Amino acid sequence: MFMIWVRNYTFLKKITIIMVFLSILLGIRWFWFTILATPEHPHAAQGVLDMRGWNFENSRSIPLNGEWEFYPEAFISHKDIMRSAIAQPHYVQVPGDWRSALPKESDSSFGYGTYRLRILVDQPLKQPYTFWIQQIQASSIVEINGETAAV
Repeated sequence: MFMIWVRNYTFLKKITIIMVFLSILLGIRWFWFTILATPEHPHAAQGVLDMRGWNFENSRSIPLNGEWEFYPEAFISHKDIMRSAIAQPHYVQVPGDWRSALPKESDSSFGYGTYRLRILVDQPLKQPYTFWIQQIQASSIVEINGETAAV
């Protein structure tokens, strides 16, 4: 009888240690997500992200998710857009799949095109804006205010 009690006690002790360890890990994860949560912010709609009135000096980074302009099978620059020498854009959800904007005969997501997002701000900052662009799996050019910013 004593051996059964000792075995059960050892088993319960191990289960308790595992549960405490998992609780600590889940608590740290919850704390991490709470601290690093993205603040409420506007989302892009029809290729425009209106950030006027946003306090950039005292806020964390935000994702530029939303509805971006997309020009399939065309490399468009700021100059082309100013000359109005381009077709109407399609609007695609970013992040998301651009397949719906490609020609109907294409069954694949492979292709090329130009994404465009206008970001409206009140006034220039004392420090520069910073963009973190990740997971571009092909060649790309980033234009800001008509000037090539990254290749």
